[in-house]
Amino acid sequence: MKKEFLISKRIANTKNTENQYSKIISKLSIIAIASSLSIIIIAICCGEGLKKNIENNFIEIFSNIRIENYTNNNEVFIEGNTFSLKKEKLRKIKELKDVNHIQSVVSKFAALSNEKNLKGSILIGVDSTYNWQTINKKIIEGNTNSLLKWKKGDSPHIVISENMSKKLDVNVNDTILASFSRIKKNKEKIDSTATFSNIIISGIYKTDIKEYDEKICLINANFIRNKFRINNDAVNFYEIFIAENANSNSLAQEINKIIEDPFIKAEPINKKFDWLFQWINMFNKNIIYITTIMLIICIVNMLSFLIVFILERSQMIGVLKSFGTKNTQIGRIFLYRSLYITLKGMVLGNSIGLSVCYIQNKFEIIKLNPDSYFVNKIPIHFPWETIIQVNILSLVLIQLAIIIPYYKITKLKPAKILKIK
Repeated sequence: MKKEFLISKRIANTKNTENQYSKIISKLSIIAIASSLSIIIIAICCGEGLKKNIENNFIEIFSNIRIENYTNNNEVFIEGNTFSLKKEKLRKIKELKDVNHIQSVVSKFAALSNEKNLKGSILIGVDSTYNWQTINKKIIEGNTNSLLKWKKGDSPHIVISENMSKKLDVNVNDTILASFSRIKKNKEKIDSTATFSNIIISGIYKTDIKEYDEKICLINANFIRNKFRINNDAVNFYEIFIAENANSNSLAQEINKIIEDPFIKAEPINKKFDWLFQWINMFNKNIIYITTIMLIICIVNMLSFLIVFILERSQMIGVLKSFGTKNTQIGRIFLYRSLYITLKGMVLGNSIGLSVCYIQNKFEIIKLNPDSYFVNKIPIHFPWETIIQVNILSLVLIQLAIIIPYYKITKLKPAKILKIK
């Protein structure tokens, strides 16, 4: 064991506290490092949790890529014009490396009503290819089992949101009226007429995405096709789900090359919700700002401690120099002391930060307004690689605080320090 480490350890364990302000400052430095690092860890875990949950929630509901008609004008909630893709093109899209699932959707505007209330909505017609696992996780009452059992002449079943059920004041198994606007094109004129259907509520869902919950209902696709005489191959849009780490932008370009139709486009969902993904990316900037500020606080505290420590130990420095000890050797004594304080603060900071995140992840104590954050609680994600990198960065940067004190050590002269009191 090096003598510099032994001296540093002896200084740390000394019981003589006379005029040792460094003892108090060292404790304050440990507290500063612990609190700063815990804040950084909490910010990272909460920020990553919000990013992943919000992004995954949107992708689960809206898919990664949507194939639709150009006339939709980049709108998400629109009935749109129907189109069809050849089976050969669909097969090629499904065979792309990162494509996990593709589903067809037909949609229609409808006004849902009971005896007292009326609510506009968009009916999403779904079939057996729909991503049922995702929507079933969102069901809070009833189920989706009867949705696909529709037969011609029967009343169709529908899944509505909790938001709609409250506004319409209806429950599962209630029957409501759906009013559709239908346009009949003749050679001489265009007549707008309305058509009606009784539908039965089979389930109620909640996604925490206000834009979706206020408008979208799920219904059997064959009902819509039959009601409006839509061809079995025609759809309003296709939804494509891709692998987790796949690039949706480049994959959308590949799909467009397969489609080769100037009136049909494949577009990533992040372009439709550009404002949302820009907001999500701001989490990264906020984490960087918090980390930078907290590290500056740690460095300043360590710098203060080392300066006071050197002033208190100036007599010791003078004695060591008089015996021929090099500046680098003396500097290592203070470096070991700095490392001890930093590591102690880091262990405490990691313990506090990770414990707080674990408690929130386990018991969901802190809630959020889903209308503003698209989630109803602060979600936690533990990006261990990032946490380790932050710890290493903190350890290295805080030790840079010794540069100024080391410069001070090199300027101290034994003749001026060693004076008889």
